[in-house]
This record gives sequence, C-alpha cells and structure tokens, in this order.
Amino acid sequence: MTTDLHAQIAEDIEAAQYREALRTIDREDLRDPLASVLRARAWMGLERFSDAHREVSGVLAMQIDNATRLTADQVKLKCLGLMATVEDALAAALALVDNALACESPADAVEANLAAAWHYARKQCRPLVDATLAKARELDQAAHEIDHLEGFILLMFDERLAAIAAYERARSAPGDDAKSARIRRSARCGLARVHYLLGDFAAAHRELDAISPLASSDIRTRRGRIEILAAEKRWGEVVAILRRDRRHLAALRLRRFRRGRTLTRYLPRRGLRRGRPRARSHRRAGRRCARRLRHRGAAALDAPLARSRTRSSAPAPLRLPFRRAAQKPLRPRVV
Repeated sequence: MTTDLHAQIAEDIEAAQYREALRTIDREDLRDPLASVLRARAWMGLERFSDAHREVSGVLAMQIDNATRLTADQVKLKCLGLMATVEDALAAALALVDNALACESPADAVEANLAAAWHYARKQCRPLVDATLAKARELDQAAHEIDHLEGFILLMFDERLAAIAAYERARSAPGDDAKSARIRRSARCGLARVHYLLGDFAAAHRELDAISPLASSDIRTRRGRIEILAAEKRWGEVVAILRRDRRHLAALRLRRFRRGRTLTRYLPRRGLRRGRPRARSHRRAGRRCARRLRHRGAAALDAPLARSRTRSSAPAPLRLPFRRAAQKPLRPRVV
C-alpha cells in the first residue's frame, strides 16, 4: 500500500538524497515490504549493493502483491548486474521481462529490457542490443530513460558522437517530477563523461555546473568533477573538493575506496607528486586513507594533507613490472 510518506521517500531517492530517505524510514519505523524496497533502493544509491540485495531477497520471500514484487525484482536485478556474472544477470533480466508482461506492467518491462540491453552490450553483442532497445521503444516510445541508456551503451562501443546525441535527447526530458529530473541529471553526467573523454574539459565543467546545487548523496557528480580536475592537473582544486565534501565521501562504503583505487589517484600519503606516481604506492596510500576514513572519521585526512605541503616528492626508482617473469628459464620451442 503506497502512502504519501512512501511517495516522499521515493522522491528523495530520485533526487539522490539517499541518507535523508534512510533517516525517514528509520524515524517513522516503517517495516512494510514497500518500505524495505525503498530502503534497498537507498542503499543502492549509496553503493551498498550487498545490503540492498539482502534486503530485497527478504522482501521477495514474503507474500506480497505483484507491483511490489516487480519493484523488488528491479532492485535485485540491478544488484545482480554489479555482483553476479553477466550470464546470470542477463537470464534474470529476460525472466523479469516475461514476468512484467504477464503482469501487464509495461514500465517494469521497459526497465528489464534496458537491463538486458546493458548486459548484451557487456557481451559486445550489438545486434541483440539494438533489438532489445527496439522492444523497449515499442513498449514506451516517450521513455527518455531509453535515450539515456542508449548513450551509455554507445559510449561502451566507443561511438562518442552518437552518445552525445542520445544524451542530449535524454537531457531534454520534459516534466517536473523527480524521475524526469533524475534522467536529466544523469544525462548531464553522461555528457560530461563524453566531453571528458574527448578532451573538452570546459564543456564537461559546464554540464556539471548545470546540476548544482548537488544533492547530499550525489557521489557520481562529485566523482566526475574530481576526475576532470585530475585530468587537468588542477590538484589544488581536487584537494579543496575532497576537503569540502569529505563528509559525503566518508559516509560511503565504496569498494573502490577500500581497495584504494579512487582516493589514491588524488590524495597520496606522501603528497601530490609532480610526475606520474607508482601504482603500488598509490594503492597502499589509498588503503591507509580508507582506514582513516572508517576508523577515525573524515577529520583524519587533515593531518596528511598538512604534511604533504611541506614534504618534498623525490622521484621513485624505476622498477621492472615483469621482473619475476623475466627470471623464468625459456623453454625450447617444439616444432
């Protein structure tokens, strides 16, 4: 049963205000299946995929109506696309298409077709991608989320100009509701990504500037801004963004942060090097930064930043990446 409170939580999730949605669910002590699905969607936005998958798995084990079950299946499908193999996620997407059509829910069928098209693109099967997108357009020709996903898939096939055209169509999505605003925001992030790959950093900044003010949990836009500034080697602004938004970054339990693949690119422990740093030292520094964020909070980043301004950055000695492989004896070739 959908109430006004559930609708408000859904709007917060569409507006990338995931923490506010979780606080509302906990404050109101909502325990119904729809609230559990909304909690899983909020955890998906915070990239806590295992928690979201566990939540929707518990919902699907209940006796619920078809609409709630289809919504829970959508969340589970997104988790499978990031946690399971491509084959398993593709099979789940195709099964969800059949279930949505059997329940006479074209909107859920469109979402499932889009997920199937993405998994076909991951398998580099372009004819099946085009056929699946065509099926989605037959179900709903006015769905601008199809244009958004088409731009993402075209970028996977390195068709950047066609991706720009698809993202621009998604950016012009009409409507004042939260879903249309989310599509426009995601399309601008996609356009910024394409301009970043094309080297047009000014256009990428313009697309991200149009999204401001950012939502409290909009980590994607913040991450895109940091990547563009890092490509321009504007390290001072990168550090300023990390300091300003460290509260949002510290609250996320991202696998990339734990493995040191994001923070280390912009915040090495030994300061901002002038040349290209070693990947191993960056991964090690990223793990240290992630441990500080988890155990001591965001304030623990101030001390390394203060030391990095006064510490010199000497070039690291050259190491051969295939040293162990070079020591193996060569086997004679048998003809």
